[in-house]
Amino acid sequence: MWNTIIEIIAVIVSVLAVLLTIKQSILGWVFGIIGCLMYIYIFSTAKLYGNMSLQVVFIINSVIGIYNWKYGDKTKPQLPLSRLSKIEKWIFPFAILVLTVLIIAIFQAFSFNSLYLADKLNYPFIVDSFSAGMCLVAQFFLIKKRIENWLIWTFNDTMCIFLFAYQKIYFTAFLYALLAIMASSAFFAWRKSFYAQNTVK
Repeated sequence: MWNTIIEIIAVIVSVLAVLLTIKQSILGWVFGIIGCLMYIYIFSTAKLYGNMSLQVVFIINSVIGIYNWKYGDKTKPQLPLSRLSKIEKWIFPFAILVLTVLIIAIFQAFSFNSLYLADKLNYPFIVDSFSAGMCLVAQFFLIKKRIENWLIWTFNDTMCIFLFAYQKIYFTAFLYALLAIMASSAFFAWRKSFYAQNTVK
């Protein structure tokens, strides 16, 4: 019962965080930190250690994000929107794969989880690690205000619906269904704002 209450509150806080982030409000980072603290507990009870550890990284990145959005471009009140460079477009898929392998190796080394369970591949562990790698890259681009970060979030959130439903954290699965829709709409909203800010008047 207590776990369910925490999960419901975490869902509400996380939705508010994303809505505020879409509006480019620094408060989005603040609500994100609160949601991350709750999800450290939720993911630990579900044995999704990749996403659990990711929350700690998110908290650190959120502090960086607050600073970067506020002071990242000294010539403007807030950091402007931007798009991925050609190099970033080529590098980020490989960065996700490298991070995934690294996360799997770390958790296996410290016996938090195993790649195999009863001689079968531990698919939740693999997907969880892949999601963690993807989220790290997506949040790096979010801090930089690259509009394509929302496309990575959309793919990740859609994938996580099935992962969390399989792990029986159903409110979180529902949250990620909402997040996938919100991330998709956020991409178009940010793209519109990007073209508006770059329109020569």
